[in-house]
Amino acid sequence: MADFIAQCQKELEELERGIWHERARLRAKVETYVKDKWPEFELGKHSVYWEDGWAWDCEESPIGYCIYDDDEDPIHDCCLFCGQPMERK
Repeated sequence: MADFIAQCQKELEELERGIWHERARLRAKVETYVKDKWPEFELGKHSVYWEDGWAWDCEESPIGYCIYDDDEDPIHDCCLFCGQPMERK
């Protein structure tokens, strides 16, 4: 039984490493796409919520979605382009 549990744990850890690798790859793709449209974009300083499966549409944004400045506006009260908050009712 202990061998079975150890093997399952090992498989889970391998899956988690694969997921993190894929997430990093996809984030790099997003960064490249956004930087092409808006060169000032810095992943880690600016937030676009594509990785969470949703984003607010923003006609003023060069990528069509709201972008927030994590350093100046960590609560995401003001999109850099349209001024709308991330949390809307």
